[in-house]
Amino acid sequence: YTTLFRSIDLGLFRPENPVRESGIVTVGWPSSPTHHMDGQIALAELIIVMRECSQVRVEFVGEVPGPIMDALARGRIDQQRVRAQSVPIRLYPAFLSMRQWEFTVAPLAPAKFNLSKSWLKLIEAGSMHLACLSSNMAEYRRFCADGLEPMLCRSRQDWQEKLRWMV
Repeated sequence: YTTLFRSIDLGLFRPENPVRESGIVTVGWPSSPTHHMDGQIALAELIIVMRECSQVRVEFVGEVPGPIMDALARGRIDQQRVRAQSVPIRLYPAFLSMRQWEFTVAPLAPAKFNLSKSWLKLIEAGSMHLACLSSNMAEYRRFCADGLEPMLCRSRQDWQEKLRWMV
């Protein structure tokens, strides 16, 4: 655990704000049907940013819980701006390598189950040279202790401000 942590190049996790030739900003959101409560952490803020910035898209990986899709529809987000794709686990690394995301998000609700989460989503983002906005959970704080605190979102306002900053 400690060896892995020390061997990671933390420079991979710093946002570079690349120039977007197409003008489209795609947010990657790995999800699953068991994480519908997590969507409530940042979804309203993402919808606000998507309504303000027509160039923002979101791409969910995995099965997207119905409540998340319903909230996007209620927020009047055009379905053309939302993509959801399930990927077999054996194809997941190759799938990630082909994404054209600007950054990823890892919102987690403060639930008992989520207290046992590792920083895998942060490692996945780093493997793609992307920043990851994440909830202020213990393992994420531990991972971000070396200067990446700006990527941690502590409140809904934090999510909204940081999503705007990344866009």
